[in-house]
Amino acid sequence: MGTRLTMMIIGIAMLIGLLLLSLPDVEDIPEEKMTSLSMAMCIADIKIDIRKRLDQGLAVITEYQNQCPQLIDRLKVSRSGNIEAFNEEKKIHLLFTPIKRNGTFQWTCTGTPAEFVPRACQNPNPQQAK
Repeated sequence: MGTRLTMMIIGIAMLIGLLLLSLPDVEDIPEEKMTSLSMAMCIADIKIDIRKRLDQGLAVITEYQNQCPQLIDRLKVSRSGNIEAFNEEKKIHLLFTPIKRNGTFQWTCTGTPAEFVPRACQNPNPQQAK
């Protein structure tokens, strides 16, 4: 039983090592990409509030406090729920748009430069929407 446990521990350690080797090096990720991802994370609470308001048929608040002024130089929210975030230093502009699918609101995003727009929010496939 001790040999089996040792073999399992060695196997798990090797698997973890292989997984760590396959992860991209953080230094290989462009700083602008990290900035845009961070900008998207910074507005998560705003997106939750807007989605809740839209789902309930309430008016969207257009004045939100910028929780990440070190990343987002300007933040604009429209009455329709669009969120625009700007980073002047990196010249990044992100636009998050709520879209109603199957009775609920989901988010899509676009921006410039396009290569720094987070992939997770780029035009979700309506076939995959729930």
